[in-house]
Amino acid sequence: MVAVVQKWGNSNAIRVPKVILNELSIKENDQISMDIVDDSIIIKKSNAHKTLKQRIKDFYGNKKPNKIVEKEMIVDKVGEEEW
Repeated sequence: MVAVVQKWGNSNAIRVPKVILNELSIKENDQISMDIVDDSIIIKKSNAHKTLKQRIKDFYGNKKPNKIVEKEMIVDKVGEEEW
């Protein structure tokens, strides 16, 4: 497949065909990573950093998690921690 580098504002851009984006499950506003290997540009879907809120939603889905109760512990001597 051949693409043409075109002017886009003060930069240059390459349009990626929808067939390729669908194959890689890349959609609008997804982050990608680009690397140079030999004389090639390698483009991959990026595993962007997720916020804690996003990670919890991914883990639990639409279910609400059980309430987490934190317990404060006071230990006077090292080695007597409760695990």
